[in-house]
Amino acid sequence: MRKTFTKRSLQSLVDLPDGGGHVIARLLAPAARVELPPLPTGQAMLAQLDVPTEPGGAHWTEDHYQSVAPVLIEFRDVLVHSATGIVCVDDQVIYNTMHQAEQALDGWAPEPDGTIALQLADDIVDLPGRHLSLLTGSAGNYYHWTMDGLGRLAALPTDEIEGCASVLHPAFTQDFQRDGFRRLGLALPALPVPNGATLRVERLVVPWSVLGEHRPHPSVSPLFQRLAQHPPPAAAPGLYPARLYIDRRGSQNRPLTNEAAVIDALTQRGFIAVRLEDYALSAQIALFAQAQIIVAPHGTGLTNLVYAGRQTKVIELLMDAWVNWCFRRLAALGGQDYDCVIGLEDRPADAPLSVWPHDRSWTVSVPHVLAAVDRALAA
Repeated sequence: MRKTFTKRSLQSLVDLPDGGGHVIARLLAPAARVELPPLPTGQAMLAQLDVPTEPGGAHWTEDHYQSVAPVLIEFRDVLVHSATGIVCVDDQVIYNTMHQAEQALDGWAPEPDGTIALQLADDIVDLPGRHLSLLTGSAGNYYHWTMDGLGRLAALPTDEIEGCASVLHPAFTQDFQRDGFRRLGLALPALPVPNGATLRVERLVVPWSVLGEHRPHPSVSPLFQRLAQHPPPAAAPGLYPARLYIDRRGSQNRPLTNEAAVIDALTQRGFIAVRLEDYALSAQIALFAQAQIIVAPHGTGLTNLVYAGRQTKVIELLMDAWVNWCFRRLAALGGQDYDCVIGLEDRPADAPLSVWPHDRSWTVSVPHVLAAVDRALAA
């Protein structure tokens, strides 16, 4: 069943008296100032480059960021569409809930007049009562499921969870989704929502993202430190390398042209290269929790910094055409020593920087990587 909806912002609905009868909002915790230490190696390189950065407005010279203020949103009598959790109120779609929604998987399309067409399920499932939502877009991506899905519960009080009849989650297709969900230990019936399914929910509880455009709230750290212990790590300290390199040669995104040379050089410093896709979630947690120093090209594997200890040092390798500070901010929350090395996109000297360079290759200076490692180890 195809239906067209006008777009509406969540804030405009919240601002109505009584939320227009469809939404109530409650502040869970105040925003917080999070300090960002300087970049010992990265600042010298970044001072010579004009790089596009994420999130918008972020800059390598900033010494702090202001986190989001987590909010509990409770929708009443709404349609919830697909595994992304797109929320529709009457004939309006709350476009904030379309974050990371994929047109093919979630069955939506933009219309020329600015409206949104949704391919609703022919059989809409009615859900009476109050239900907790962990529905999120791109749930097959490790970063988005971990931070936008599991991380959603960081600031949510236990009594709010206990007051729900079930927890809605994307239909799992990967082991890391199942394992992460089990670690939450929710004493609620789990209701998987496949792509393209549509529900009519009486009361939908959505802890509004504690990430907010890569501005994570400090409540994120204690949540994941707790998840790391449930169940306890399977291996004793010493069974995982103290010096860890995250090998991304199995990824098609942002291939690092000289990654083999980087690995060879770091091996001489006692580093062990691992491909995280070969490890179960419990092993990834142990790898990061026990590492003394981690070197890694930018990628979803660094999401595991939420499981690392304060003793861990982090050196992220970034491409000049796209610098995303999401992991710098996660490291700041965890109290980890963070530095970066900037590599150059493989392109002609007179070519402009790429706007969306995930399919571009790049090269990083091995001597700069080793210098950053030596500085970190000596600190």
